[in-house]
Amino acid sequence: MNGIDKITAAITSDAERDAERIVSEANETAFVIIEDQKKRSESLRRSINARTEKERAEIDERTRSSASLLKRNRMLEAKSEILDSAYERAVQMLLDQSDDDYYKMLTGIFKATVDDQINAEQTALAHDTYGEYAAPEKYILKLDRDTDARIGDRFYESASGYAAQHGKKVERSSEAVDIRGGFVLVCGEVELSCSIPVLMSSVRSDTESEVLAKLFG
Repeated sequence: MNGIDKITAAITSDAERDAERIVSEANETAFVIIEDQKKRSESLRRSINARTEKERAEIDERTRSSASLLKRNRMLEAKSEILDSAYERAVQMLLDQSDDDYYKMLTGIFKATVDDQINAEQTALAHDTYGEYAAPEKYILKLDRDTDARIGDRFYESASGYAAQHGKKVERSSEAVDIRGGFVLVCGEVELSCSIPVLMSSVRSDTESEVLAKLFG
């Protein structure tokens, strides 16, 4: 997918500052809790007899455990927040491309989508023992209003030309679809959503573990 590799590579650099801040905050919170309990324990130690020393130690241990759990939970929340923000920025970067780059990207996505769909149809035909399956001859292309206004005409022309190479017709829907960029392709009873957020969700599933490793070690 044109542009995706470059944009996903920017996710880690954009998110690193957020990650450093959150880690620092989590460490500071845990430190404050432990230091506060140390002061309380020291005051307790001076004012009670030796029998309570064991209790003080147990309180200290529970406090450290509580601080550690708080830090862990905050880190988990932070990781989710940072990743959500980073991938949302990536979605916006794709939408903010120049019209030419946006057109090239969607054209590439359309070709890959059609290739996958035709492979799926061929597989279905090969396994259709009773001859009940009929591959659709026509696909319906749906665009959101912004995409239609930016590149609708030439994208439809390109899509129609590529589909024709595979014996398919493409009909351009007159109704705008409610998505953020990209397109929806209806192939018979199959509706394929290729909106930018949906595509980025797929990219996220493939790259999230790598991004987490780079941000948090």
